[in-house]
Amino acid sequence: MDNWTEKLDKNTNDFIQHIAALNSVELNWQPNLQTWSVTQNLSHLINFNRSYFPIFNQIKAGKYQTPWLGKFGFMVRFMGKTILKSVQLDSKKKLKTFPIWEPNTEEGISSLKKFQNHQNKLKEMILEMQNFGDVVLASPSNKNIVYTLNKAIEIILAHEERHLKQIKGVISNLEEKA
Repeated sequence: MDNWTEKLDKNTNDFIQHIAALNSVELNWQPNLQTWSVTQNLSHLINFNRSYFPIFNQIKAGKYQTPWLGKFGFMVRFMGKTILKSVQLDSKKKLKTFPIWEPNTEEGISSLKKFQNHQNKLKEMILEMQNFGDVVLASPSNKNIVYTLNKAIEIILAHEERHLKQIKGVISNLEEKA
């Protein structure tokens, strides 16, 4: 877990480093209609990560029930590896997000502050989950996609890195445009 919280802190600092100097117009600028702005990426990450919080809370309270497919270890391992691989930085495949993770339409500099606050809450949740790593859970987007809590945290962190790379691309396009 310490490694995960260190990685989360690194992710948060990397986001701040790349975004802090942007103004509201730059934060909301999109290179094209198929590419999210910096603010949309941040909103998506908050929605994605936050969708795990009810599951984490149920696990902590001892009220989470392992999904039926979670009883098949090979399915848990296969799905966890597959989802993690799909969000890795080196994955070339563009993914369409599930509706529950679509970005909200918010504007401006407050999005970075919201993201920082969210990252602090996520870190708190990860620390609270340190004794439950082998619990099998279902993805918030689909109850038939199962993996361990440990894998869920790896997915969350890799997903953040992937979106940081996307944000860097948006910023690079913005600089070329200027």
